[in-house]
Amino acid sequence: MFFGILLGGVLVYGGFNFHLVRANDGYLVVGRTSVALEDAYVDIRSWNFSDWRKHPTLTRDMLKAGHGERVKVAVQEGLVDEALKGIGLTRRAGDDASRR
Repeated sequence: MFFGILLGGVLVYGGFNFHLVRANDGYLVVGRTSVALEDAYVDIRSWNFSDWRKHPTLTRDMLKAGHGERVKVAVQEGLVDEALKGIGLTRRAGDDASRR
């Protein structure tokens, strides 16, 4: 029973102080800048611009931990997609634009 209590305490502490992030190349443990259980585990493998906008705390913590490149790529792709959509274009495989 003591082991269960200890394990539970460690998991709660970890959840309040770290994000466990699933990325394309494995898992990342990212320290939090604020204590909360929000986004304790996230899978960012298919995240886009709007996903990062919905999770500002995680975005800030990823940038602070030196993982800004993962955020930057998704944000850049999202901005390009929005710009193309605004002028009636869409992206093809290989990042080429084509008319709808």
